[in-house]
Amino acid sequence: KTTLDELCRERDSLVSERAGAASLLLEVQKTRTDVLLSFFALRSSYEKRRALWSSILDESVTCVMPVTPYRSFPASEVQISKCQRTIMGVDGMIADTASMHVLLNSLVDRSRYPEGKVEFRYTLIAEEAVVSGGQMMARWSMVTTNATKLGSKQEVKKMGMLCARFNSAHKIVALELMFDVMAFMLQLKQSAGASAFTVVPNTVQTCIGPFRNAPMVMTLADRPYTIVQVNEQWEEMTGWKAEDVVGKHSCKILQGSQTEKAMTNDLMSSIHHQRPAFAVLTNYTRGEKKIFRNFINLYPLSTDSKITHYVGLTVHIEWLDKGDNQRKAIKADSEPRARPFLGDKKGSVTTNSKDNNVVSSGSGPGPNTESSSSKTSSTSIIGSRTTS
Repeated sequence: KTTLDELCRERDSLVSERAGAASLLLEVQKTRTDVLLSFFALRSSYEKRRALWSSILDESVTCVMPVTPYRSFPASEVQISKCQRTIMGVDGMIADTASMHVLLNSLVDRSRYPEGKVEFRYTLIAEEAVVSGGQMMARWSMVTTNATKLGSKQEVKKMGMLCARFNSAHKIVALELMFDVMAFMLQLKQSAGASAFTVVPNTVQTCIGPFRNAPMVMTLADRPYTIVQVNEQWEEMTGWKAEDVVGKHSCKILQGSQTEKAMTNDLMSSIHHQRPAFAVLTNYTRGEKKIFRNFINLYPLSTDSKITHYVGLTVHIEWLDKGDNQRKAIKADSEPRARPFLGDKKGSVTTNSKDNNVVSSGSGPGPNTESSSSKTSSTSIIGSRTTS
Protein backbone atom coordinates (compact mmCIF):
# COMPACT_ATOMS: atom_id res chain seq x y z
CA LYS A 1 0.00 0.00 0.00
CA THR A 2 2.86 2.38 0.82
CA THR A 3 4.44 1.72 -2.56
CA LEU A 4 1.12 2.38 -4.30
CA ASP A 5 0.69 5.70 -2.50
CA GLU A 6 4.20 6.76 -3.46
CA LEU A 7 3.54 5.87 -7.10
CA CYS A 8 0.31 7.88 -7.05
CA ARG A 9 2.09 10.88 -5.59
CA GLU A 10 4.83 10.65 -8.21
CA ARG A 11 2.18 10.41 -10.93
CA ASP A 12 0.30 13.43 -9.60
CA SER A 13 3.53 15.38 -9.31
CA LEU A 14 4.48 14.51 -12.89
CA VAL A 15 1.04 15.50 -14.18
CA SER A 16 1.25 18.77 -12.29
CA GLU A 17 4.71 19.50 -13.68
CA ARG A 18 3.57 18.78 -17.20
CA ALA A 19 0.51 20.98 -16.78
CA GLY A 20 2.71 23.75 -15.41
CA ALA A 21 5.15 23.40 -18.29
CA ALA A 22 2.30 23.48 -20.82
CA SER A 23 0.82 26.54 -19.15
CA LEU A 24 4.22 28.26 -19.16
CA LEU A 25 4.70 27.42 -22.84
CA LEU A 26 1.31 28.93 -23.70
CA GLU A 27 2.14 32.05 -21.69
CA VAL A 28 5.50 32.38 -23.46
CA GLN A 29 3.83 31.94 -26.84
CA LYS A 30 1.21 34.57 -26.00
CA THR A 31 3.86 37.03 -24.82
CA ARG A 32 5.96 36.55 -27.94
CA THR A 33 2.90 36.79 -30.16
CA ASP A 34 2.12 40.13 -28.51
CA VAL A 35 5.70 41.27 -29.16
CA LEU A 36 5.41 40.39 -32.85
CA LEU A 37 2.05 42.15 -33.05
CA SER A 38 3.62 45.21 -31.49
CA PHE A 39 6.43 45.05 -34.05
CA PHE A 40 3.94 44.96 -36.92
CA ALA A 41 1.87 47.74 -35.32
CA LEU A 42 4.92 50.02 -35.07
CA ARG A 43 5.83 49.15 -38.64
CA SER A 44 2.39 49.85 -40.10
CA SER A 45 2.02 53.16 -38.25
CA TYR A 46 5.62 54.32 -38.89
CA GLU A 47 6.23 55.03 -35.24
CA LYS A 48 9.39 57.14 -34.95
CA ARG A 49 9.89 57.09 -31.19
CA ARG A 50 12.96 54.95 -30.66
CA ALA A 51 12.04 54.09 -27.07
CA LEU A 52 8.96 52.17 -28.24
CA TRP A 53 11.00 50.14 -30.71
CA SER A 54 13.61 49.46 -28.04
CA SER A 55 10.92 48.07 -25.76
CA ILE A 56 10.45 45.09 -28.11
CA LEU A 57 13.77 44.93 -29.97
CA ASP A 58 17.22 44.15 -28.61
CA GLU A 59 19.73 46.89 -29.40
CA SER A 60 21.75 44.48 -31.55
CA VAL A 61 18.72 43.04 -33.35
CA THR A 62 19.21 41.74 -36.89
CA CYS A 63 16.54 41.25 -39.54
CA VAL A 64 17.19 39.16 -42.64
CA MET A 65 14.98 39.48 -45.71
CA PRO A 66 15.27 39.14 -49.50
CA VAL A 67 16.75 41.98 -51.53
CA THR A 68 13.90 44.34 -52.42
CA PRO A 69 14.88 46.46 -55.46
CA TYR A 70 11.55 48.30 -55.43
CA ARG A 71 12.44 50.30 -52.30
CA SER A 72 15.34 52.09 -50.65
CA PHE A 73 17.91 50.38 -48.41
CA PRO A 74 21.63 50.82 -47.66
CA ALA A 75 23.90 48.95 -50.05
CA SER A 76 25.95 47.78 -47.05
CA GLU A 77 23.03 45.54 -45.96
CA VAL A 78 23.26 43.31 -49.04
CA GLN A 79 24.87 39.87 -49.10
CA ILE A 80 25.07 39.30 -52.83
CA SER A 81 25.97 35.61 -52.62
CA LYS A 82 22.78 34.87 -50.66
CA CYS A 83 20.59 37.41 -52.49
CA GLN A 84 19.48 38.77 -49.13
CA ARG A 85 20.09 41.76 -46.91
CA THR A 86 20.56 42.08 -43.17
CA ILE A 87 19.17 45.07 -41.28
CA MET A 88 21.25 45.90 -38.22
CA GLY A 89 20.04 47.46 -34.97
CA VAL A 90 16.98 49.39 -33.85
CA ASP A 91 17.80 52.41 -36.02
CA GLY A 92 18.11 50.17 -39.05
CA MET A 93 14.64 48.75 -38.38
CA ILE A 94 13.13 52.24 -38.16
CA ALA A 95 14.84 53.24 -41.42
CA ASP A 96 13.51 50.13 -43.14
CA THR A 97 10.01 50.98 -41.93
CA ALA A 98 10.40 54.46 -43.42
CA SER A 99 11.40 52.85 -46.71
CA MET A 100 8.21 50.76 -46.73
CA HIS A 101 6.03 53.83 -46.20
CA VAL A 102 7.77 55.78 -48.97
CA LEU A 103 7.17 52.85 -51.31
CA LEU A 104 3.48 52.38 -50.56
CA ASN A 105 2.69 56.09 -50.57
CA SER A 106 4.17 56.33 -54.06
CA LEU A 107 1.15 54.34 -55.25
CA VAL A 108 -1.08 57.38 -54.67
CA ASP A 109 -2.22 59.34 -57.73
CA ARG A 110 -1.03 62.77 -56.55
CA SER A 111 -2.85 64.61 -59.34
CA ARG A 112 -6.17 63.50 -57.82
CA TYR A 113 -5.32 62.89 -54.17
CA PRO A 114 -2.46 65.26 -53.27
CA GLU A 115 -2.78 64.64 -49.52
CA GLY A 116 -3.51 60.90 -49.74
CA LYS A 117 -1.71 58.42 -47.49
CA VAL A 118 -1.82 54.67 -48.00
CA GLU A 119 -2.94 52.56 -45.07
CA PHE A 120 -1.89 48.95 -44.63
CA ARG A 121 -2.17 46.24 -42.03
CA TYR A 122 -0.36 43.06 -41.04
CA THR A 123 -1.93 39.76 -40.06
CA LEU A 124 -0.15 37.16 -37.93
CA ILE A 125 -1.45 33.58 -38.08
CA ALA A 126 -1.01 32.84 -34.38
CA GLU A 127 -2.78 29.50 -34.17
CA GLU A 128 -0.22 27.87 -36.49
CA ALA A 129 2.82 29.29 -34.73
CA VAL A 130 5.58 26.90 -33.72
CA VAL A 131 7.56 27.64 -30.55
CA SER A 132 10.83 25.91 -29.79
CA GLY A 133 13.16 27.18 -27.10
CA GLY A 134 13.80 30.83 -27.76
CA GLN A 135 12.45 30.73 -31.32
CA MET A 136 9.02 31.19 -32.87
CA MET A 137 7.88 30.57 -36.45
CA ALA A 138 4.61 31.80 -37.93
CA ARG A 139 2.89 32.84 -41.14
CA TRP A 140 2.08 36.51 -41.79
CA SER A 141 0.62 38.74 -44.46
CA MET A 142 0.48 42.44 -45.30
CA VAL A 143 -2.19 44.18 -47.39
CA THR A 144 -2.99 47.78 -48.29
CA THR A 145 -6.53 48.85 -47.42
CA ASN A 146 -7.16 52.10 -49.31
CA ALA A 147 -4.77 52.23 -52.29
CA THR A 148 -7.60 51.87 -54.82
CA LYS A 149 -9.44 54.77 -53.19
CA LEU A 150 -6.35 56.88 -53.82
CA GLY A 151 -6.08 56.10 -57.52
CA SER A 152 -4.20 52.78 -57.66
CA LYS A 153 -5.39 50.03 -59.95
CA GLN A 154 -5.48 47.43 -57.17
CA GLU A 155 -4.51 46.75 -53.57
CA VAL A 156 -1.18 45.02 -53.01
CA LYS A 157 -0.65 42.06 -50.70
CA LYS A 158 2.40 40.23 -49.43
CA MET A 159 2.40 36.84 -47.67
CA GLY A 160 5.27 34.98 -46.08
CA MET A 161 6.84 33.24 -43.10
CA LEU A 162 8.84 34.62 -40.22
CA CYS A 163 11.28 33.14 -37.77
CA ALA A 164 11.95 35.19 -34.64
CA ARG A 165 14.47 34.57 -31.90
CA PHE A 166 13.91 36.11 -28.47
CA ASN A 167 16.06 36.75 -25.42
CA SER A 168 15.04 36.02 -21.82
CA ALA A 169 13.26 39.40 -21.64
CA HIS A 170 11.15 38.43 -24.68
CA LYS A 171 12.79 41.06 -26.88
CA ILE A 172 13.46 40.16 -30.51
CA VAL A 173 17.17 39.57 -31.10
CA ALA A 174 16.91 38.11 -34.61
CA LEU A 175 14.16 38.10 -37.21
CA GLU A 176 13.94 36.55 -40.65
CA LEU A 177 11.15 37.57 -43.01
CA MET A 178 10.55 35.33 -46.03
CA PHE A 179 8.28 36.28 -48.95
CA ASP A 180 8.03 36.21 -52.75
CA VAL A 181 9.79 39.35 -54.00
CA MET A 182 8.93 38.88 -57.68
CA ALA A 183 5.24 38.36 -56.98
CA PHE A 184 5.10 41.56 -54.93
CA MET A 185 7.01 43.48 -57.62
CA LEU A 186 4.42 42.38 -60.18
CA GLN A 187 1.61 43.58 -57.92
CA LEU A 188 3.30 46.97 -57.50
CA LYS A 189 3.66 47.32 -61.25
CA GLN A 190 0.01 46.43 -61.83
CA SER A 191 -1.18 48.68 -59.02
CA ALA A 192 0.69 51.67 -60.45
CA GLY A 193 -0.42 50.89 -63.99
CA ALA A 194 3.21 51.09 -65.07
CA SER A 195 4.50 49.61 -68.32
CA ALA A 196 8.00 49.08 -66.93
CA PHE A 197 9.62 48.60 -63.56
CA THR A 198 12.25 50.98 -62.22
CA VAL A 199 14.77 50.00 -59.56
CA VAL A 200 15.14 52.44 -56.66
CA PRO A 201 18.80 53.57 -56.48
CA ASN A 202 20.79 52.99 -53.30
CA THR A 203 24.27 54.03 -54.42
CA VAL A 204 25.64 57.08 -56.21
CA GLN A 205 26.89 54.79 -58.99
CA THR A 206 23.42 53.33 -59.66
CA CYS A 207 21.65 56.69 -59.45
CA ILE A 208 21.38 57.40 -63.16
CA GLY A 209 18.56 58.99 -65.15
CA PRO A 210 16.31 59.77 -66.79
CA PHE A 211 13.96 58.75 -63.91
CA ARG A 212 11.00 58.80 -66.28
CA ASN A 213 11.53 62.54 -66.84
CA ALA A 214 10.94 63.45 -63.18
CA PRO A 215 12.74 66.53 -61.78
CA MET A 216 15.83 65.24 -59.94
CA VAL A 217 18.28 66.88 -57.55
CA MET A 218 21.21 65.19 -55.82
CA THR A 219 22.85 66.73 -52.76
CA LEU A 220 25.46 65.82 -50.20
CA ALA A 221 24.05 63.97 -47.18
CA ASP A 222 25.73 66.30 -44.65
CA ARG A 223 25.44 70.00 -43.99
CA PRO A 224 25.17 72.27 -45.83
CA TYR A 225 23.60 69.74 -48.25
CA THR A 226 25.28 71.24 -51.29
CA ILE A 227 23.69 70.43 -54.64
CA VAL A 228 25.94 68.22 -56.77
CA GLN A 229 23.65 67.36 -59.69
CA VAL A 230 20.31 68.37 -61.24
CA ASN A 231 18.54 67.41 -64.45
CA GLU A 232 16.80 69.53 -67.07
CA GLN A 233 13.37 68.87 -65.55
CA TRP A 234 14.52 70.26 -62.20
CA GLU A 235 15.89 73.35 -63.96
CA GLU A 236 12.56 73.90 -65.70
CA MET A 237 10.62 73.43 -62.45
CA THR A 238 12.73 75.82 -60.34
CA GLY A 239 14.09 78.31 -62.86
CA TRP A 240 17.64 77.66 -61.60
CA LYS A 241 20.36 76.48 -64.00
CA ALA A 242 22.82 73.76 -63.05
CA GLU A 243 25.81 76.07 -63.39
CA ASP A 244 24.24 78.45 -60.87
CA VAL A 245 23.60 75.89 -58.13
CA VAL A 246 25.92 72.87 -58.45
CA GLY A 247 28.66 73.12 -55.85
CA LYS A 248 27.36 76.53 -54.73
CA HIS A 249 23.97 76.23 -53.05
CA SER A 250 21.65 73.90 -51.18
CA CYS A 251 17.97 73.64 -51.95
CA LYS A 252 17.45 76.31 -49.32
CA ILE A 253 17.27 78.64 -52.32
CA LEU A 254 13.76 77.27 -52.96
CA GLN A 255 12.41 78.37 -49.61
CA GLY A 256 9.95 81.16 -49.03
CA SER A 257 7.45 82.56 -46.60
CA GLN A 258 4.94 79.77 -47.30
CA THR A 259 7.41 76.89 -46.96
CA GLU A 260 6.10 74.66 -44.17
CA LYS A 261 8.44 74.72 -41.16
CA ALA A 262 6.94 71.67 -39.46
CA MET A 263 7.24 69.57 -42.61
CA THR A 264 10.81 70.65 -43.28
CA ASN A 265 11.82 69.96 -39.66
CA ASP A 266 10.29 66.48 -39.89
CA LEU A 267 12.00 65.92 -43.22
CA MET A 268 15.38 67.02 -41.91
CA SER A 269 14.95 64.70 -38.94
CA SER A 270 14.64 61.79 -41.39
CA ILE A 271 17.74 62.97 -43.25
CA HIS A 272 19.63 63.33 -39.96
CA HIS A 273 18.81 59.68 -39.20
CA GLN A 274 19.68 58.65 -42.79
CA ARG A 275 16.19 57.41 -43.61
CA PRO A 276 14.27 57.66 -46.88
CA ALA A 277 11.41 60.13 -46.74
CA PHE A 278 8.41 61.55 -48.54
CA ALA A 279 7.43 65.21 -48.30
CA VAL A 280 5.03 67.78 -49.70
CA LEU A 281 6.45 71.30 -49.58
CA THR A 282 5.51 74.72 -50.86
CA ASN A 283 8.54 76.08 -52.73
CA TYR A 284 9.43 79.01 -54.97
CA THR A 285 11.03 79.37 -58.37
CA ARG A 286 14.04 81.60 -58.90
CA GLY A 287 13.27 85.15 -57.85
CA GLU A 288 10.09 83.93 -56.15
CA LYS A 289 8.20 84.49 -59.39
CA LYS A 290 6.05 81.39 -59.00
CA ILE A 291 4.92 79.23 -56.07
CA PHE A 292 4.55 75.47 -56.39
CA ARG A 293 3.85 72.47 -54.20
CA ASN A 294 6.57 69.89 -54.58
CA PHE A 295 5.68 66.21 -54.00
CA ILE A 296 9.06 64.58 -53.53
CA ASN A 297 10.60 61.22 -52.58
CA LEU A 298 14.04 61.34 -50.95
CA TYR A 299 16.44 58.39 -51.02
CA PRO A 300 19.84 58.08 -49.27
CA LEU A 301 22.70 57.03 -51.52
CA SER A 302 25.86 55.19 -50.50
CA THR A 303 29.47 55.44 -51.60
CA ASP A 304 31.73 52.63 -50.37
CA SER A 305 29.03 51.48 -47.89
CA LYS A 306 28.67 54.95 -46.35
CA ILE A 307 25.68 57.21 -46.98
CA THR A 308 27.14 60.27 -48.68
CA HIS A 309 24.35 61.72 -50.83
CA TYR A 310 20.59 62.11 -51.10
CA VAL A 311 18.57 62.13 -54.29
CA GLY A 312 15.23 63.94 -54.45
CA LEU A 313 12.74 62.91 -57.12
CA THR A 314 9.63 64.99 -57.72
CA VAL A 315 6.62 62.76 -58.34
CA HIS A 316 4.09 65.56 -58.85
CA ILE A 317 3.94 69.36 -59.07
CA GLU A 318 1.10 71.76 -58.34
CA TRP A 319 1.50 75.39 -59.37
CA LEU A 320 -0.20 77.89 -57.08
CA ASP A 321 -1.63 81.00 -58.74
CA LYS A 322 -0.76 84.08 -56.72
CA GLY A 323 -4.03 85.78 -57.61
CA ASP A 324 -6.62 83.30 -56.39
CA ASN A 325 -4.34 80.63 -54.91
CA GLN A 326 -6.12 77.94 -56.93
CA ARG A 327 -4.07 74.90 -57.74
CA LYS A 328 -3.11 74.32 -61.32
CA ALA A 329 -1.73 70.79 -61.53
CA ILE A 330 0.75 69.70 -64.14
CA LYS A 331 2.37 66.32 -64.49
CA ALA A 332 6.07 65.71 -63.94
CA ASP A 333 6.28 63.63 -67.12
CA SER A 334 4.26 62.80 -70.20
CA GLU A 335 2.68 59.65 -68.78
CA PRO A 336 -0.86 59.77 -67.32
CA ARG A 337 0.56 59.36 -63.81
CA ALA A 338 3.97 60.63 -62.83
CA ARG A 339 5.67 58.02 -60.66
CA PRO A 340 9.44 57.70 -60.95
CA PHE A 341 9.37 54.68 -58.66
CA LEU A 342 6.97 52.17 -57.31
CA GLY A 343 7.30 53.87 -53.84
CA ASP A 344 -0.22 57.06 -43.60
CA LYS A 345 -2.70 57.04 -41.89
CA LYS A 346 -1.95 54.55 -39.22
CA GLY A 347 -2.32 50.90 -40.09
CA SER A 348 -3.56 47.96 -38.11
CA VAL A 349 -2.42 44.51 -37.15
CA THR A 350 -4.61 41.48 -36.73
CA THR A 351 -3.95 37.99 -35.48
CA ASN A 352 -5.94 34.92 -36.39
CA SER A 353 -6.71 32.87 -33.29
CA LYS A 354 -8.72 29.71 -33.12
CA ASP A 355 -11.79 31.95 -33.02
CA ASN A 356 -10.49 33.74 -36.12
CA ASN A 357 -11.82 36.94 -34.56
CA VAL A 358 -8.99 38.30 -32.40
CA VAL A 359 -7.87 41.74 -33.56
CA SER A 360 -4.99 43.82 -32.24
CA SER A 361 -4.89 47.52 -33.02
CA GLY A 362 -1.97 48.65 -35.12
CA SER A 363 -2.62 52.33 -34.89
CA GLY A 364 0.59 52.83 -32.96
CA PRO A 365 1.02 54.11 -29.41
CA GLY A 366 0.71 57.85 -29.71
CA PRO A 367 1.93 60.57 -32.06
CA ASN A 368 4.97 60.13 -34.24
CA THR A 369 7.72 62.21 -32.67
CA GLU A 370 11.46 61.80 -32.50
CA SER A 371 13.37 61.35 -29.30
CA SER A 372 14.18 64.68 -27.75
CA SER A 373 17.81 63.63 -27.51
CA SER A 374 18.37 64.00 -31.25
CA LYS A 375 18.98 67.50 -32.51
CA THR A 376 18.53 68.04 -36.23
CA SER A 377 19.74 70.70 -38.59
CA SER A 378 16.91 72.11 -40.64
CA THR A 379 18.81 73.34 -43.65
CA SER A 380 16.57 71.45 -46.04
CA ILE A 381 17.72 69.64 -49.11
CA ILE A 382 14.45 70.70 -50.67
CA GLY A 383 14.12 74.17 -49.29
CA SER A 384 13.77 75.08 -45.62
CA ARG A 385 14.93 77.55 -43.02
CA THR A 386 17.80 77.02 -40.59
CA THR A 387 16.93 76.36 -36.94
CA SER A 388 18.98 75.16 -34.03
